[in-house]
Amino acid sequence: MLEWRLIGELTYPLSATGRWEEAASLSAEIPEDEAASGVGSDLLASLPELYVGQGRLKEASRLVARFARLISFADVQDRALYAAARGTVLYAEGKSADALGSAEEAFQAYAELGPGNQAVKAGFVWGVEAAFALGNLGKAEELLAAVEALPPGHRPPLLQAHAARVRARLVAARGERDGVEAGFKAAAGVLRELGVPFWLAVTFLEHGEWLARDAGAEPAEPLLAEAAEIFQRLGARPWLERLAIHRAGLQMPVDQDFSVIQATVNRP
Repeated sequence: MLEWRLIGELTYPLSATGRWEEAASLSAEIPEDEAASGVGSDLLASLPELYVGQGRLKEASRLVARFARLISFADVQDRALYAAARGTVLYAEGKSADALGSAEEAFQAYAELGPGNQAVKAGFVWGVEAAFALGNLGKAEELLAAVEALPPGHRPPLLQAHAARVRARLVAARGERDGVEAGFKAAAGVLRELGVPFWLAVTFLEHGEWLARDAGAEPAEPLLAEAAEIFQRLGARPWLERLAIHRAGLQMPVDQDFSVIQATVNRP
């Protein structure tokens, strides 16, 4: 049992640092019955984002279903992990309202688990994305305000990076310019330092899309090219499709960009 738990714990740093195939391969060593017992619940912190990022939605859905019993557990962390994972998958399935509810449940656990907990951070990220997909900028602002209200010393670097990225998107979505580029650059700087390639590429893509709308394709291309290289390395097919759509000239409003992920993630 200890062996399976240790394997589960290893999948998160592998996944976060872009070693997606290693994380998926290692997780496959945990027997189905052991994972379902809760021993492998750490898989919920890493694999849903990996599967969704690669367009492997059926595998993501199966993973979450295996841990459905955690919803009745007394352990706050297990319930938060399940809620965050469920919110990630529901978002990718295009069920944004349900995704928002589940992700918010995970995020609200920060009162007991603290803002550094992985389930809390994932709940914030996917809750915000669901709010954007719904066109509910007020809800995105509400979630962001909770993070920005944390004292600097209590704001984990990854959460700080996402907050800067989300603030940039909100400003851009409201048709304003001041602070957009600075926000994206601040987010990218922290993500690069942390060695988190997937979200670094997402930030480059969002920044490049905004820059192309604001200043034209030429200044945006270096950002888009770097995003494409990372997505290619990760096998993040839906994100490459989004990038291809942008480069084809089918530009989208900032608050609808993630709908492309929802539309393409479940293609065979």
